[in-house]
Amino acid sequence: MTTLYTPDEQLFVNALIEKKDIKDCYTKAHILQKQGCDMFELFWRIFIDFYAHTNPKLEIFIMKKQMAWNERKDNNNILYIIKNMFISNSSQNVYLLRKYITNGGLVKYIYKTKIPKTKYTNLAISIRRKHYENIAYELMRLVKMGADGDGDAYINEIFDVIITHFTNYYGGSDKEKINEKWKNRPHIPKNNIAFYLLAMIIHLYEDEQNIAHSANFVIPRKEEVEFYSSLGRSQ
Repeated sequence: MTTLYTPDEQLFVNALIEKKDIKDCYTKAHILQKQGCDMFELFWRIFIDFYAHTNPKLEIFIMKKQMAWNERKDNNNILYIIKNMFISNSSQNVYLLRKYITNGGLVKYIYKTKIPKTKYTNLAISIRRKHYENIAYELMRLVKMGADGDGDAYINEIFDVIITHFTNYYGGSDKEKINEKWKNRPHIPKNNIAFYLLAMIIHLYEDEQNIAHSANFVIPRKEEVEFYSSLGRSQ
């Protein structure tokens, strides 16, 4: 079975999701940093797998902290992200679908249609019928096909299938929101784009009352910053 996270990454993810001890999260993050882990690549995987569904505001927050990190390698940017993931509600829907597809999961439904099929027909039908395993499978299949050609243009076509569904079935109110997310996506690693699209779809299905709309992010307390600094000095 293919694992989605290394053992140390999984320990860090578990600490975030379980929300028992923020210092335990900091300790595990420090271990990963010491190993040379690309923390922002990891943060994006975690965001897509566990937070994009119901906490979309975290995306812009992480992006801004990554930009600050790129200018100056200040660990406070990493602590800010950990702290706000720690206090945010998580969802495992995308993670479980990623795990299913990564380990060879196939479509659960075969579609028959009277109209000629295009390469996007199965994706469009699976989105309309909310067949999640089929959606995940089709996104992976299509993104892989795009990687063999003009990837960006191909992925934009996949996005158009998604936005057409949500604007047609849910009205025009979502169109600006979806387009804004898409324009701001360059920070998403390309090897995660299929699951970013999957998370977008699952998020757009969700009832508004279950979405965290607040953008009131918190900062790590002084003692937490000092604790993280002490981990480096103790090595």
